[in-house]
Amino acid sequence: NPAQLRKIMLSREYEEHWEDRTSKETLADVDEKTLKTFYEKGVRSGRIPMVDECNAKNLLTSLGLLNGNNLTNAGRLLFSKNNPLTLNLAVFATEYKETFLDLVREEGNIFQLINFAMNYLSKNIRWRVQLSSDGEHREEIPEIPIEVLREAVINSFAHAKYDVPIKHEIDVFPNRVSIINPGSFAN
Repeated sequence: NPAQLRKIMLSREYEEHWEDRTSKETLADVDEKTLKTFYEKGVRSGRIPMVDECNAKNLLTSLGLLNGNNLTNAGRLLFSKNNPLTLNLAVFATEYKETFLDLVREEGNIFQLINFAMNYLSKNIRWRVQLSSDGEHREEIPEIPIEVLREAVINSFAHAKYDVPIKHEIDVFPNRVSIINPGSFAN
């Protein structure tokens, strides 16, 4: 029946490993700064072993993001300097998508867009100030913890389905932040 066919199709949705397919982009298309930052953070956290000769080719090969001289689809989305993804961001005046106070469209790779999203959210959510007991110092406290927003933004990019046209969106409303990605839950 149709429900069973749908279940079968959904169960095979993630079988193809689209991320491992070879893209048209090459080592020349790698954003070296993003790759270097990723590598340094990975080594510092103990999640990535040090590479003897640290260059883009060795690092991307060790991460499984290079097929010959070409980036895999995953490598392209993570490290391309050719702006493979688009992120739309908006601040709305009310809880409805009728009147916007700010509207931005940013392009970049996943790491660039995560950083841009976090800067945008930090500037557009509300913050309160709490004064210390001595009255000389203050602490700025976001309405939503920054760590929570960062986790949600990263999850949005990590769990998106990239073999279809991509549109990531983050909307800030007076009563919520909405993070939308093209994707589905694994079956």
